[in-house]
Amino acid sequence: MLMTPEEEQSARKVRDGDFFRKGIAGLLAQLVSRTWAEPVLLLKNELLHASAENALEPIARFLGSAVGWLTKPFFDAARKTSDHALEPTLQATRLAENLTKIYGEDYYVSEKKVVRRVYTCPFRDRPG
Repeated sequence: MLMTPEEEQSARKVRDGDFFRKGIAGLLAQLVSRTWAEPVLLLKNELLHASAENALEPIARFLGSAVGWLTKPFFDAARKTSDHALEPTLQATRLAENLTKIYGEDYYVSEKKVVRRVYTCPFRDRPG
């Protein structure tokens, strides 16, 4: 359990915005979800099956670290002093998820704890 019912009840909840749901940004999300996720699902379902996650994890970790390292200065520069301490990380997570059409809500539980709950994922009902 990531948070107790009491924490969930008292948390400040913030739903993802609609930026990547429509217009040019929506088209970009369509493109990203089809060019990133589709090949990964195909690789897992058709070629590597259960071993796909183990095979792809080092690559995903490397790419995530590289993107995080490159974008951290931008997220830090945009951070306001009133923002939650984890806000730059949350912004990067929302950007990556929303770009692949995954949407959710952040529960700001405490100064050191935020729980992310995903509600919409286009890959949820697909194998892999």
